[in-house]
Amino acid sequence: VLLARSWFRERSALLLSSLFGFAALALNNCLLVVDLALFPTTNLILLRNGSALVGVAVLLGGLIWETT
Repeated sequence: VLLARSWFRERSALLLSSLFGFAALALNNCLLVVDLALFPTTNLILLRNGSALVGVAVLLGGLIWETT
């Protein structure tokens, strides 16, 4: 929420990429809870790893974009 409010005020590309990257990592944590606590018989490892990869890639891409 804080990143979104800051992005609406500043309109910085780094804030936007951080917002999406941390949202993907938060989704990863939610999928971990769903996978291990709510549905222990199902395997959501591909979704969890995919969301973590997207989150880190977006954060890294935002950092690279900002420095160039």
